[in-house]
Amino acid sequence: MLIIVISAIVLVVGVVLLKCSNGYDSMFEHFGVPMVIFGSTIFSLSTVVLPLERADDKAFIMEYESVKATMASDSFTEIERAALIQDVIKINMSIAKRKYWNETMFDVYIVDEAANLEPIL
Repeated sequence: MLIIVISAIVLVVGVVLLKCSNGYDSMFEHFGVPMVIFGSTIFSLSTVVLPLERADDKAFIMEYESVKATMASDSFTEIERAALIQDVIKINMSIAKRKYWNETMFDVYIVDEAANLEPIL
């Protein structure tokens, strides 16, 4: 959320600087144009990426639940068990990454349900 707010502030300040420029080749214009470009780019990208990341987290929760349900079954051969353990390791690593990123300024991109999942043992 912080990224969206900061990029919106930079965008607004850039627009205000452009409005304050009195003529051609003004100092306000030299600072305003890059600020508008930077602010609008970051704002646009962050608002587009937000729903995509949240959808990815929802899919991850479904994958977590299916692997956890599969682990409850006991009818596996050794090869199937090894493949399932590899999946469990990948999911546990992904949970750890989500817990880490959920504590940074990028927490708005991580669904809290995904960050609160417990590793599969």
